[in-house]
Amino acid sequence: MFIWKGIARDLRKVGVKLDFEITTSEKDVFDQLLTTNAGKNTQSWDLLVWGLDDWFYNHPWSAFLVYRTQNAWSTIFPDPILDGYIDIFFRSSVGTPEFTAICAKIMRHVYDNAYMLFVPAPNKLLAVNKNVIFKPNRMAHMPLWEIEISRDHWSIRHGSRQRKSLQ
Repeated sequence: MFIWKGIARDLRKVGVKLDFEITTSEKDVFDQLLTTNAGKNTQSWDLLVWGLDDWFYNHPWSAFLVYRTQNAWSTIFPDPILDGYIDIFFRSSVGTPEFTAICAKIMRHVYDNAYMLFVPAPNKLLAVNKNVIFKPNRMAHMPLWEIEISRDHWSIRHGSRQRKSLQ
């Protein structure tokens, strides 16, 4: 919120008042979002702000999904150019020059058309038990099945104590 309060302060300098409605319920957001595309939402809003969860590990697939203007998640009026970019994006392989280029085109298009305000958020915090080994991917998923238990994990330490006491 400190970023948004700063933005609101700066906007007040030019005569724009920013009103916030904050919710901790995803249902409040998604109920409105899924009806906005059809023009049936019950709450009027100009800007919907999501946290960083939609763009992590350098893969924006879930953030870009809302730019596909013909689907229910989108709040953007039909835009065939953007839809074409999104189609190319979903066919592109991560890490290729084509992927990088289409991401840049999408971001430029949504910026030029004022579909998105980019607010930098460079840090994503992920915490795991100190006695496990986990190396997160740079992709938009967390392979929790790859977590390894170290020799110091409680389940192994406890198990070896139990075995010794039984002998």
